[in-house]
Amino acid sequence: MRKSTPKTSSLKLVMLFDRRNRTWCVCSHNLDVEDASREVTELRRDGLAAFTVDQRSRHTDVNPDECAACRAEIKHSMNPLPVFDRRKR
Repeated sequence: MRKSTPKTSSLKLVMLFDRRNRTWCVCSHNLDVEDASREVTELRRDGLAAFTVDQRSRHTDVNPDECAACRAEIKHSMNPLPVFDRRKR
């Protein structure tokens, strides 16, 4: 895990996603933008499907892969946006 930051705005978590079996795991959380970007670049260089997810608050769990707040952030980010329904006049 990389350095964490005391700021809660713009915190990121880094996750891996396996498209074949649609599973994911969290590598790191509470990262600043630069550290998250650096970690994603390193993981992708190793051929892994790595992504960042915005955190709405600092997560207190020590192990990011067991962090309930991380799971909630990922589920929140994966929920599709509601379809815009334009009413015809």
